[in-house]
Amino acid sequence: MALVNTFETPSTTHSMNFRLILLGALTAAPLLSLGQTDYTFADQKIYRQIDDREFVFEGGSLDLGLTDGSFVLSDCLGFALDGSIFLSGSFPRLIPPNLACPLGTTGFFARGDGDDDGAVDFNFYRSISAVRRAVLVEPFQPRNISLIAAPPSDLSRPLGGSNWEDQTTVIYFDQINFPVTGYEITDYSSQRVYGPGQSELKRQLKEIVPGEYIQQFPRIDDDFNPVYIRLAHLQMIEAWPGRGRVPGPNEFTLLNDGLWNDEALEVDPDIFFRFSYRGFDGITTVPSDSTFFSMERTVDTDDGPAGQIVFPPYGANVPEIERFPELIRTPSTFYELGPNFANIGDLWTANLSFQRNLQSTGISRDTSTRNFRWNVRFVDTFAGYARRTFPTVDDEELIADDFDYDDDGFTNLEEFALQTDPTDPASVPVISPVIDGLTGQCVLTIPKRGQVGARLRYQVQYTTDLVSWTTITSGDSQWAILQDDAAAYEVVSRQPAPPATCLLRVLITQE
Repeated sequence: MALVNTFETPSTTHSMNFRLILLGALTAAPLLSLGQTDYTFADQKIYRQIDDREFVFEGGSLDLGLTDGSFVLSDCLGFALDGSIFLSGSFPRLIPPNLACPLGTTGFFARGDGDDDGAVDFNFYRSISAVRRAVLVEPFQPRNISLIAAPPSDLSRPLGGSNWEDQTTVIYFDQINFPVTGYEITDYSSQRVYGPGQSELKRQLKEIVPGEYIQQFPRIDDDFNPVYIRLAHLQMIEAWPGRGRVPGPNEFTLLNDGLWNDEALEVDPDIFFRFSYRGFDGITTVPSDSTFFSMERTVDTDDGPAGQIVFPPYGANVPEIERFPELIRTPSTFYELGPNFANIGDLWTANLSFQRNLQSTGISRDTSTRNFRWNVRFVDTFAGYARRTFPTVDDEELIADDFDYDDDGFTNLEEFALQTDPTDPASVPVISPVIDGLTGQCVLTIPKRGQVGARLRYQVQYTTDLVSWTTITSGDSQWAILQDDAAAYEVVSRQPAPPATCLLRVLITQE
């Protein structure tokens, strides 16, 4: 290993001194297979659909990474001062083998990520069972990394010359059984971030385009022959209307048109529902691609925090870190959600995660992702209500929305909307207009059924002859709509009206 390469900038002085100290301590070891070197290229985007063919871009990134070498962790628990055992990943001291840590802390990490937070830590112990050192790419030289070729785009060259981070790990192994040998595991990463909004989406689309990318890395023990890594980045699926801004069949979009309200898709949790979509085809997918479906809480509730996966159903006692999305067929055109997984009133976020894992060369992989998200509001619909309320019947027409099951003069849908029992003839809606004692105006207030969303519509019609009926709208010359929200629908005559002309009826429709 070439351990004498140093940096001259003040920001790398610590690394320089650290490496010189280690020069006499690390011992030679045979080189391992080049298959241990892994370069990844990930063009990542998150889209959220909020209406028919309407998306917002929530952000993205270009994540590049290279690792050369590896280590394998072993189970190891620590002991508290009171003798109890606790879970820990790293320790400040050497721990000999014991029941809680069978191998003991075999590895001293002079440099590495001890708490798995993505930042480099120094001087800690972990229990490891095996380690492989870097054999191809020299660590500690992020300034010698550059992008030397890429398809025509707005991406600046050489990308990475200023934002590559060195997270190299240095391990002394085996601290328990000897001999102790030093290992360097090269770990470089680079991230280019794109914020939310259409301007940032356009920037990412213009900078990261399909084609061949060639990255240059410093080679171990050879300053004159860098390592060149090629990667073919294939076309990925995008949200409608797509990269070319011209709508086509291979851009993702949900096809559940007309079911959106307040930027959420309204779904009844008591019936089967199919999320239908398009965009996955032979152009946007390859056989190694994977697609996952999950749903998570949109906001914090008493049952758990926002972002926690609630479908697939794991149960409240399953820790969040043990909840995983469901692998589904790729390419797919729908995902069907069964009944009784959610409750009326729940607000969840669906996430369709498309992940590429395409080997480009022996050491390079395209791991780009697309996350298509949309809010789902679970509402009470007549179809779900009928499933819960009516007995099993041979004739489905008896429980149809326009049928009067209990023969009381009101349809099943009207009784659902006006909150009476459609199976009981004695339970009928009682909604009557009143005359305001001060103004003499006619007022009709209809309490609405809760949590029905926008698919159930309340309206009022008026007449003067009981023959011709007119539906009240916002521009009606005779009547005004005072309230139309989730709680109630209320209308009032614009002029004082004698009781004989206060003739109204309720119109209930569903979409």
